[in-house]
Amino acid sequence: MKKRHLILACGLILLCGLVLGACKSHDESIDENLLGQWGGEHGPVYHFFREGRYERYSGTAISGKYTTKSNKLTIEPSIKYRDVHGDKLVFTYSIEGDTLTLSSKGGGTYSYTRMKPIVP
Repeated sequence: MKKRHLILACGLILLCGLVLGACKSHDESIDENLLGQWGGEHGPVYHFFREGRYERYSGTAISGKYTTKSNKLTIEPSIKYRDVHGDKLVFTYSIEGDTLTLSSKGGGTYSYTRMKPIVP
């Protein structure tokens, strides 16, 4: 009887460990609605990846990290691509349907459309 309880307790502990491990692997600083490619009519294309990395294409490719919290998008270009804007760019963002709208602190507003993946 004691052996049976010990096996059940070990199984329960293992199950709890798996559940907690799965919870920690989800990055709460990433809005999953933002994932994928977004392109502007005359502007750059942004590609947001699940692991918190982004790429921006506009003549040259720029990459870095990003996070989201509430309705704020913080973009951190890699050191190689930082310019007069400093280490971080912060935008207020919203997604309605297939439209991403970014608003900067300086008052600029930029719209992007979700791009469909290219399937070979």
